[in-house]
Amino acid sequence: METIFSNFQDPSWWFTGLFFVFLLYVVKKASLYLPLIIKNFFRGRKFKRLKILREYRSSQASINYEITKSHSYFMVFLVIFGLYLVWFTSSTMSILIKDSPLFALIISSPIYIAEIIWLFKDDFCKELVKEHNKTLKYAHKKRGPDTLTRAA
Repeated sequence: METIFSNFQDPSWWFTGLFFVFLLYVVKKASLYLPLIIKNFFRGRKFKRLKILREYRSSQASINYEITKSHSYFMVFLVIFGLYLVWFTSSTMSILIKDSPLFALIISSPIYIAEIIWLFKDDFCKELVKEHNKTLKYAHKKRGPDTLTRAA
């Protein structure tokens, strides 16, 4: 009984108790709103991507420009990969990498970042070409075989 009374008089005990009650309250509220926030975030990104696809799909110049950007990102990825390959094999970095895998992951992060950027852009170009083919198919079905080529 004495320990209970001493705990009531100790401010650190009150802080610990109230902190975890507050933390539980915050986690409960976050679990209600977090899925909605994440869903709205991804919905907004999808809407933005579809809006850009719709804007670019009818222009052959825009499609060629996006494909060129995708190939450029691939070349940047290859250059970064080649530079890192030469750097790791010709210097003493290979010793540091063998000792610390975390260091190797941090040092080689530009390779991963460039690859992810290239893959996203490549996926965007594939979707853009698919959307362009849909417009060609629709125009062919609606007006005739040479609809888009006659306008250019």
